Amino acid sequence: MDIRTIISRIHSLPESSLEKLEESLTRVDRPKGFRLTETEGGSNVFFLSEGIARAYLPVDGKEVTFWIGAEGSTLMSMKSFVNDEK
Repeated sequence: MDIRTIISRIHSLPESSLEKLEESLTRVDRPKGFRLTETEGGSNVFFLSEGIARAYLPVDGKEVTFWIGAEGSTLMSMKSFVNDEK
């Protein structure tokens, strides 16, 4: 899924705004199984153009999944993005 489709699903933008937004983005490809950590994520926002992602926390030695995103999903650490915390 391309970035224009992803952005348009979130909110309709004028073409000039969409072009400016698109110019400010950097494509990042990661292999299957890659772990996006808090240090890499920080206050970044990621748009999932291909594949799926899950968010989980370690609880009693197990991984507890609390979110799964498919193509077109937005990924970010709300804690980092909103409160500037790790």
